[in-house]
Amino acid sequence: NKPTYFCDIDGTIVKSEWDYYEPYDVLWDNVTVLLNEKKRGCKIIFTTARKEKHRNVTLSLLNELGFGDCQTNHRSC
Repeated sequence: NKPTYFCDIDGTIVKSEWDYYEPYDVLWDNVTVLLNEKKRGCKIIFTTARKEKHRNVTLSLLNELGFGDCQTNHRSC
């Protein structure tokens, strides 16, 4: 069995910002580690306090970074 990683988006793969639109300051060291774990077959689930209205921009970011097939959980309010 491979581990499952639960990761926040802001502060883990991009620097925390209140503006969720580009440009992002990507934390490449963390992205590389997570992508390597994903290649090993580990499951990655991204959690975020971002509101549902930011879902599309968030999913676009994850896709650009190579996490497009990972599960996400957005806050609903």
